Amino acid sequence: MGSVKKISSRTQGGSSGVYVLSMISLLLCTLWIAFKLIPIYLDDHAVGSILESLDNYPDVREASPREVEGRIQKGFLINSIRDIPEENIKVNRNNSFLTVDVNYERRVDLVFNIDLVMTFENSWKIRQ
Repeated sequence: MGSVKKISSRTQGGSSGVYVLSMISLLLCTLWIAFKLIPIYLDDHAVGSILESLDNYPDVREASPREVEGRIQKGFLINSIRDIPEENIKVNRNNSFLTVDVNYERRVDLVFNIDLVMTFENSWKIRQ
């Protein structure tokens, strides 16, 4: 039978310095990316809330597409959303529906020449 070596607590050193540094750098990279992405996702949530708030306007069914777009732009101004071009807001009145589509892309500089690209699609529809 082989003998089992007993390891004393003196020979166990714990985590190595390289391991600790790599975990700290991984945590910092994760936080860096989160700080870049979270505001963009909060803006997208605000865009969705602005579209949902169109239900609260009693005259939205009779409003022209230009008036609906004006209400959306006012919501963007109130929520400090400045990065969505006006041409990405499509308001259409066809058959018996009024539809609004806000589809846009956001690009964030991450590090040097590495960018993150996010695509968002929001829509709203109401029967006239």
